[in-house]
Amino acid sequence: MTLKRHLFISNLLIIAVPVIAWIVVTSVFRVVLLYGTGVDFPQPDEEKKIVEEHFVLVTTVWLSVIILMAAIIFINNRFVMGKIVRRIKQDHEQYENDRRTLLAGISHDLRTPLGAIKAYLEGIETGVAITPEKRAAYFSVVKSKTNELEHIINQLFLFSKLDMDEYPLNLQVINIGAALSEMVEELEDEYESKGLAISIRENNEKIEVKADGEWLRNVIVNILENSAKYKTAETGHLQVEWFAKDGFVEIKLTDDGPGVSPEALPKLFDVFYRADPARSSKIKGSGLGLAIASKILERMGGKIYGEISKQGGLAIVIHLPTHH
Repeated sequence: MTLKRHLFISNLLIIAVPVIAWIVVTSVFRVVLLYGTGVDFPQPDEEKKIVEEHFVLVTTVWLSVIILMAAIIFINNRFVMGKIVRRIKQDHEQYENDRRTLLAGISHDLRTPLGAIKAYLEGIETGVAITPEKRAAYFSVVKSKTNELEHIINQLFLFSKLDMDEYPLNLQVINIGAALSEMVEELEDEYESKGLAISIRENNEKIEVKADGEWLRNVIVNILENSAKYKTAETGHLQVEWFAKDGFVEIKLTDDGPGVSPEALPKLFDVFYRADPARSSKIKGSGLGLAIASKILERMGGKIYGEISKQGGLAIVIHLPTHH
C-alpha cells in the first residue's frame, strides 16, 4: 500500500470510527438509561429529567467516548507518522546512495579521457612525438578523447534536463513499424562499421502510437550503442521486432552479446550502472544511455525493461501505449 493511500484510509478511519462509536454508544446508552427506568416512550421533558438524575453516569459515558476518539486519533497518528519518518529516512538514504553513485560515475568517466588527453599532450610537449606522423596520431587521440568528454557532458546535461522535466516533447501519432524501419535503414551502415549487424523482423500490421519521433530515435540509438559496446564476437547481431499487445506496442531489441545476470536486470536503467564491474575500466561510455532511455519513455507514458533472451543475450523491451 502506498503512503498516500495509507494516509487517505487513516484519515477516513479517524473520522468514521469515532462517529460510529459515538452513535453506537449513544444509542445503547439511551436504551439502557431511559428504557431501563421503565419509561416506555419518554417525552423530551422526561428524558431530560432522567439524564439529569444520572448526570455522573452520563458524563462518564461521554468522557469515555471522547477518550476513545482521542486514543484512536493518537494511535493512528503515531503509526502514520512513524511510517512517514521511516519512508523519509529510506528516501534520504536512497538519495545519498544515488548521489554518491552519480559523483563516482561522473568522476570515473571524466577522469579516463582527461588522463589520456593529458598524457598525449605531455608527449607532444616533451618531444616524444618527434615526427609529423606521430604528432598527427597524438592529436588524433586528443581529438577523439575530447569528443568523448563532450559526449559525456552532453549526456549528463540531457539526463538532468529530463530528470527535471525541462525538455519539451513533440508528441505525434506515428506508425511505429514505418518509424522503426526508417531508423534501422538510417543506422545499419553506421553500426555495421562498429561491428553490430542490425536485422529487422518485418511486421506489416499498422500500429500507431503517440510519441516523439526524435526522442524515440534517441532511445533506439542508446540501446544500439549498448549492444555495440558489450558484444563479445567480432560481429555482434541485434534483431528488432514489434507487435501490438493489450493496448500497447511492444518493441523488442535482442542481441547475442554476453547478457547479464537475472539480479542485474532491474538495475540496468540506473544511473552509471554497469552489470559487470570489470567493464567499468574496459568499456567506454557514460553509463547513462539506458537511464536516459528510461526517462524518455517514462515521459511518453511508456516503460522499458530488460530480459535474458533464449540465446543468452540481452533483450531490451519497450512498451508504448497505442493510439486509438
